[in-house]
Amino acid sequence: MFSGKKRGRTRRVEDRTKAVLTRNGVYEISRTCYECRYCGTPVIPFDEALGVANRTRTVEVDKAIVLLGSELPFMPARAVLEKLTGLCVSDKTVQEVTEAAGREAMAMLGEAAEAAKTVKLEPAGGVLDWRQDELPVAYVEPDGSMVPMRPEDRPEQKPTEDHPGTHREAKMAVIFRGSDVVNISPKRREVLRKRYVATIGGVDEFRDKLWAGVVDLVGTTRFQAVVLRDGADWITNLAADLFPDAIRILDIFHPLERIHEIARLLHGPNSIPGKAWAKEQKERLKASKIDEVLAELAIASKAEPHKKGDRQTLREKCEETIAYIGKRRAFMDYATYLAKGLMIGSGIIESSHKRVIAQRLKQAGMHWSLEGANAMVHLRALRLSDGPGWDRLWERLAAAS
Repeated sequence: MFSGKKRGRTRRVEDRTKAVLTRNGVYEISRTCYECRYCGTPVIPFDEALGVANRTRTVEVDKAIVLLGSELPFMPARAVLEKLTGLCVSDKTVQEVTEAAGREAMAMLGEAAEAAKTVKLEPAGGVLDWRQDELPVAYVEPDGSMVPMRPEDRPEQKPTEDHPGTHREAKMAVIFRGSDVVNISPKRREVLRKRYVATIGGVDEFRDKLWAGVVDLVGTTRFQAVVLRDGADWITNLAADLFPDAIRILDIFHPLERIHEIARLLHGPNSIPGKAWAKEQKERLKASKIDEVLAELAIASKAEPHKKGDRQTLREKCEETIAYIGKRRAFMDYATYLAKGLMIGSGIIESSHKRVIAQRLKQAGMHWSLEGANAMVHLRALRLSDGPGWDRLWERLAAAS
């Protein structure tokens, strides 16, 4: 440990030169090296002031590398950096610097998750009726997306249609305040500020990081959690565990997706009768007339399909959809949700998956190591989130230099 910080405890040794890559190019810098009179530890104050004590690039250069490396494949990122700034680094440097920043993001978010375990928020609670009491709303929209992996990092479980053996699931959520939702038009809403949480890990790890994200978003204020989700069992269990007092809403686009598929089997693709039938079921869902929808599906299961060979498929799809809705109807009171001004469709999480995960990690021919993919999803979730997270990361990285 250096013990010569106080005046009189260091002595000048020599001047040393060092090449440092800055935003303006490479500079050969001559600096004076000192050492502690007691322990002999060398110190170069100029390097510490410039933030390059343990590096050959300034923090600003690394930030530019990471911004490009988290947005583009590493080779194009290197080329764009050179074209825009004139700075020349290798493809390997872009990869190493970007992945190192991702690992630091993982560490920072892991520390926040650990700290948040002891935080007890004040949710709505059972004594309040969310249909009557006005509370600040915090939306939580979790989902999963598959990321292609290298052979050595592929999962060991048996492949299924939803979980192919060549991929791992990136669990992700978007969280935002209800006050940040604005109406752009009668049929379109926009979220002004949102935060992302993402990891390629188990449900427990994801739950802890999601909880930390909610704590960071709402503080300790009394609020009403709204979990807008698909019908996946792990999301159902997560919502019940983490937000037992939440309003849990089944994303209306999931039953509608099934209904539109049945409409195509009944009336053919893009047919006017098919669109009319699907629209009628949509209006019934929005009016919370679930029994009427189930009755229509039962009738459709016995009807003649558009193509004769699709009779069994039609019957199976109708039966599957009846079972799907029956299992989740407690989360389908859409008329009440709409009356309270709540969102019932999670197009936001679908677009967020494309923005955070697919845009960078699911390009043609890509296969990731588990470590590299996990670093990248954490880094992109942090960078694309609104809030102070990105600045906090670079404060940590600058302090480490």
